[in-house]
Amino acid sequence: MAGLPRFLGRTHVAGLAFVVAGLMRVVGAPFAGEFQFRQPDGTLIRLLGEGDEFYAHFETPDGYTVVFDPRLRAYCYARLSPQGTLDSTGAPVHLVPPESLGLVPGLRPAMESVRAQIRERRRLWEEGMEIQTRWEQLRSLHRARETAQGEYAPPTSPTVGTFVGLCLLVDFPDEPGTIPPSEIEAFLNADQYTRYGNNGSVKQYFRDVSNGRLTYSNVVTVYVRVPRPKSYYDDPTKDDGEQANELIRDAIAALKALPNYYTQILPRFQGLTVDSQNRVVACNVFYAGGNSGVWSQGLWPHAWALYRVGAQELSPGGKKIYRYQITDMGWELELGTFVHETGHLLCGFPDLYDYDQDSRGGAGMFCLMGYGSHAQGEKNPVQVSAYLKVAAGWATVTDLTQSSAMLGTLTAVPGSGFNHFYRYRKPGVSTEYFLMECRYQTNRDAGLPGSGIAIWHIDELGDRDNQSRVPNTRHENFEVTLVQADNRWDLHYDVNSGDRYDLWYLGNSSWGYANVFSDTSAPAARWWDGTASGLYLHQFSAPGPRMEFVVGNVDLAPRILSAPSDMVLYEGTNVTLKVTATGLAPLYYQWHRNGAALAGATTSEYRLQPASFSHSGRYSVMVSNRFGVAWSREAVVTVVAATTLENALDTTGLTWQTDGNAAWYGQLWVTKDGVDAAVSGVIGPNQFSRVFTTVAGPGTVSFWWKVSSEPGFDLLRFLVNGQEWAVISGEIDWTARSFELGPGHQTLQWEYRKDGSVNGGQDRGWLDRVVFVARPMAPVILAGPRSQGVMRGGSVTMEVLAEGTPPLWYQWLRNGSPIAGATAARHVVTSVSDADVGVYEALVLNPYGVARSAPAHLWLILVGAVGDGSLGQTNLPAEAVEVRSIAAGLWHSLALRADGRVVAWGYNQQGQCDVPAGLSNVVAIAAGGYHSLALRRDGTVVGWGANDVGQSRPPGGLSNVVAVAAGLWHSLALTEDGRVVAWGDNGVGQCAVPPGLSSVVSIAAGGTHSVALMRNGRVVAWGNNRNARAEWVGQAIVPIHVTNAVSIAAGHYHSVAVLANGRVVAWGDNSRGQLGLPAGLTNAVAVSAGAEHSVALLADGKVLAWGDNRWSQCDLPAGQRMAWVAAGGYHTVYVLESVQVPRLVRYGRGDTGFRLWVQGSPRWRYGLEYAERLNAPSWTALPAVRGQPGLVGLEDPGPLPSQRFYRVRQE
Repeated sequence: MAGLPRFLGRTHVAGLAFVVAGLMRVVGAPFAGEFQFRQPDGTLIRLLGEGDEFYAHFETPDGYTVVFDPRLRAYCYARLSPQGTLDSTGAPVHLVPPESLGLVPGLRPAMESVRAQIRERRRLWEEGMEIQTRWEQLRSLHRARETAQGEYAPPTSPTVGTFVGLCLLVDFPDEPGTIPPSEIEAFLNADQYTRYGNNGSVKQYFRDVSNGRLTYSNVVTVYVRVPRPKSYYDDPTKDDGEQANELIRDAIAALKALPNYYTQILPRFQGLTVDSQNRVVACNVFYAGGNSGVWSQGLWPHAWALYRVGAQELSPGGKKIYRYQITDMGWELELGTFVHETGHLLCGFPDLYDYDQDSRGGAGMFCLMGYGSHAQGEKNPVQVSAYLKVAAGWATVTDLTQSSAMLGTLTAVPGSGFNHFYRYRKPGVSTEYFLMECRYQTNRDAGLPGSGIAIWHIDELGDRDNQSRVPNTRHENFEVTLVQADNRWDLHYDVNSGDRYDLWYLGNSSWGYANVFSDTSAPAARWWDGTASGLYLHQFSAPGPRMEFVVGNVDLAPRILSAPSDMVLYEGTNVTLKVTATGLAPLYYQWHRNGAALAGATTSEYRLQPASFSHSGRYSVMVSNRFGVAWSREAVVTVVAATTLENALDTTGLTWQTDGNAAWYGQLWVTKDGVDAAVSGVIGPNQFSRVFTTVAGPGTVSFWWKVSSEPGFDLLRFLVNGQEWAVISGEIDWTARSFELGPGHQTLQWEYRKDGSVNGGQDRGWLDRVVFVARPMAPVILAGPRSQGVMRGGSVTMEVLAEGTPPLWYQWLRNGSPIAGATAARHVVTSVSDADVGVYEALVLNPYGVARSAPAHLWLILVGAVGDGSLGQTNLPAEAVEVRSIAAGLWHSLALRADGRVVAWGYNQQGQCDVPAGLSNVVAIAAGGYHSLALRRDGTVVGWGANDVGQSRPPGGLSNVVAVAAGLWHSLALTEDGRVVAWGDNGVGQCAVPPGLSSVVSIAAGGTHSVALMRNGRVVAWGNNRNARAEWVGQAIVPIHVTNAVSIAAGHYHSVAVLANGRVVAWGDNSRGQLGLPAGLTNAVAVSAGAEHSVALLADGKVLAWGDNRWSQCDLPAGQRMAWVAAGGYHTVYVLESVQVPRLVRYGRGDTGFRLWVQGSPRWRYGLEYAERLNAPSWTALPAVRGQPGLVGLEDPGPLPSQRFYRVRQE
């Protein structure tokens, strides 16, 4: 473990997740963390501890040093004795404040006393474990075999092959075992073990790191119950080795006393692996429950030997238990410390951390026997280092010498090349050398601090505890030293256990790193005596599972052996530019033309297939690898013309094109006419090359063609408009073909196509002497212009598609008259105005005739919408043109066209947008909550959509209607005689028309109330007076000052009226400001009310809106003059002003007078004029009335003469 000042001087260590009482906390490996201990009075305390098998130090979380007092059996605060050791103050840590004892945090014993304790415990440990002795024997055997054979061979040692250890499970009368033996069995022996987050079992670990050369498993016993209670063995006042010796002795005796021991248990021990003294090579003891909580006392996890009680026989004269590791079961199994201790027991591996605790040792996190057992929470310990693998017989080694010049390759993951290392020995000294291995942060090494090449400086006679780097000849240096690439030597200076800068690799960003290891680099490749080694390693590759580096002085950069020469090519020929180069693979190629890199040209060959004029230029190629770059000489390639497709095919007036995977081109070598011909491009499997042109039929096409291909599979085809007309394949010489073409534009194609495999012949098709003879044809229109609608100021395009014998001439007509300058197939009208509206036609002419297109209408789109469009209610359909009036429902919209048809759009869940088929002659419309109404010219009403309360089914016999209105769930109709008819929902009286109500000229339906305007300007309302929150708002109570009204509207819970003087009055709900009239609002002529907003139409066509504007329903376009506006639930629909004249709907003579009804607009006033004869010089004008959403009624009260003429005035 690292030195005490590093741990005890830092407060952050309290965060380390180590609890001594946990399962598998064997501390032969270094440990550091937090644990709990229960004092004699039952108080649970927390302590921080750090140490290993030989020394440990403990303190409270706030930094006060503690020791265990055997007399009190409690942890007490420590004081320093005159001899420099730590003594108990006798004050338990949970009872006395340390300040009252005059103590300060950070108390430390004298280092000499620490070293004395370490030396004594190491002596006893070595006597039992014999690690140093076994390790020296292993190295000596290894060196002897190398000397005898002249090359490396794995030593005959107990770490190669199959080995079986013993796992003894122990519990107590007062604490039985809780973890099933099957769990221990899996932890030790399973092939796919992942419990508790471990990366495999113990067996898997050693099989992986040995590359399959070591298979180590354990025989697991049943729980053996010892005769004494746990408290007897777990005495914190007694040495842990003494207690473990006694516990193991008693457990083996209890095991042998079992009735089935000799018949069932002992036979399982026959496969246990033993050493030369018949001792089982590894015995692992698990005991139930936790540990003593006192380092090195009682039952404390450790590794040792039965030094006190002697080896215990499993049968008389049979196998014996001697060396062991012991740990408490706790609650979790962890791989790290277990495999570390197994490295001692089974392989004889030494520790590679500094027992003196003043450095991190020579290996740090990069070896299991250093700090690598702690990787990833001890669940995934790292591999053992190359040094130990070589000694254990798990590796192959390639020896390097000062004359070596090569590319070194190392692999970090299991498979080919794994556990292969390079070694560079000191001449004449077999015990000092450098070892190179590759390490990569994955799988077993996922917990490494970095990836790269590890360079180990080995001195087999060195000292594990001596971190000196001063040159010497006395081996006063580490046995194993990781040569740290960053030259900071953090392991030696006790800074950390390793970081990502310690290994060698391309991209190491540490200061001064040059990717070179030599006698003059820093760090340097010198021997421990300071002499030069001559080792030169450089060009380390980037970190990866397989890495490379260069050994010695060798030129591995590319070298050009041959390059292209200058050449002159005919256009359409095929040529391949080639380069030959040598150098360490992989080699990378990049071709250049005129100094610029060619996309995709990254092989040793660059093909010009076929060559074209654009290919002319200076060609060179750059060849590179990670060791350098080489350039070829420049080759000048000149491409000269062969012939064009038009010349090769002997045609004039035809435009030829070519496409596919390779182009057709003209050439002079394979021809029918002896001059030139076209040939298909060079293609591969499943590719094609095509040439094509377009002619105007009718006519005759003839040509000669030839093919050389795989018969039946690679085809030369002739196609007309994509349809195959002829095909040849195989070896077919020049053959003539002729075909009659019908009228119209015909696309002629010749296509050579290959299948997915096999080549045959020259793999080409040829074409020559193409002739097309046209027959005269008058124009034929294939597609004429379409009718369109466009907003005023917008742009529209009319097009016609025709065929016939060229040339074709065009002339566009509007309303039957030619349009100046409109003489192309496409006619564009920009900034459309009213004058552009009309019927458009196209004339197409040639010397053989004239064709006239079908007429197409151009309309102005006068309808617009703003606000909520989430259900499509503002998405105007294309057929919404020539609109005379509009209506807006809760979430849908209606438009009435001049031809009497209705267009609907928006929400259609209840069918409110499904206009009845055949509905025509409509003169007025209304949109409700979920239903729609239409008034027909004959005075009848049609409804559709929701009808759950009868709102879309007009009463039987309803006729002579002049206006309709729709609320959320009810409907209204106004008849010619001024009566109001209501139907649908009447839950709050909205259909209870006041008795005697007559002389009505306009109606409006709100959410749940109704409003009527009488001829005398009086407004009447009925129905609900509450809003959606049941608050009284009075929308159906007309204010007394509302007189002389000319227009009305009803929203969900409010009402609005326009007075004759142009003022607007509103009443009812004002929760969204729908009653908050804009300042200066005057000169209004009509109003409309939505759910919670209101809109007023002014006499000059402007519009003002107020109230709810969350969906921008009040943001109508500025600067537009409007003729109609309708407020829906949360949207607003409008009609722009246009040239419209009143439309007579019906008329009739009464008892004394004359009445008629016209279809008008709320924007205008309408008056009746009469004269006694049609050519009268002056006409008598009757008073005008304001237009309404329905029909406008005009009356001459009479008396009438026998004859009188009438006309309607719009103002």
